[in-house]
Parts: sequence; C-alpha cells; structure tokens
Amino acid sequence: MKGIIVGAGRAGQDLHYGAFKVAGAEILAFVDPNLDAAKKAAERFNLKNYFSSIEEALDNLTVDFVSICTPPQTHYGIAKYALEHGCHVLLEKPLSITVEEAEKLDKVRAKTEKTLEVIHNYKFAPWFLRIKK
Repeated sequence: MKGIIVGAGRAGQDLHYGAFKVAGAEILAFVDPNLDAAKKAAERFNLKNYFSSIEEALDNLTVDFVSICTPPQTHYGIAKYALEHGCHVLLEKPLSITVEEAEKLDKVRAKTEKTLEVIHNYKFAPWFLRIKK
C-alpha cells in the first residue's frame, strides 16, 4: 500500500511514518501548508515528494491511503477530499469538530466504500483506564 501523510509535525513524523513503515506501507510524500516543513519531513525520510495541499498531492501521486495528522478544524475537509478521491483515511482524533461534519463524513465513507478510521491511541493507557473507572 502506498500513502501520504498530511501534517509534517510530531505525530506525522514521529508516530505515523514509523508505524506505516513497520506495517509494510510505502509513504510517498509529506503534505503541509508550510511547504518548508513538508520539505524537511520529506528530506528526513529520503522522500522525493512534498506538497502544500492535499489537492496538489493527489493531483500528482496515486496513493491508496491518506494519514491525517493536522489540527482538528482541518480534519473534515482533508478527509472528505481524500475519500472522494478514492483513498482510505486514517485520522488523528477527533474525527471532526462537529457532529454534523462527522455525519457528513460517514455518508461520504459509505458512498465511496473506503475505510475511515480514527486513532484513539490512549484508549488502553493505564491513566485513561483509571479515569474511566
């Protein structure tokens, strides 16, 4: 599987990139509105591609999935665009900032028959389980 990571910050570089590599996926590019940050992330992992927008990335690359590591207010637009362009989506929490956006994304997911998954990495963390209890 080939994919891109949207968001060249800590989550994208230090968490998602390594997890995808261990899983056998090939990351083709980093995408970030700060083009310099996308370029530096791409250089760090010896990737030749970097872009400032999801639109530009998907216009230039063919990928199976998009990993979204951006601020919550951007999740809806990026995820919707990726799904509509035939990509599976892995999304950092939260899914969206409104229930309405979440419902719309679910409809797009159903229509495209692509996977839309949200990371809940603290679900089984000891401190979270104590709080839940």
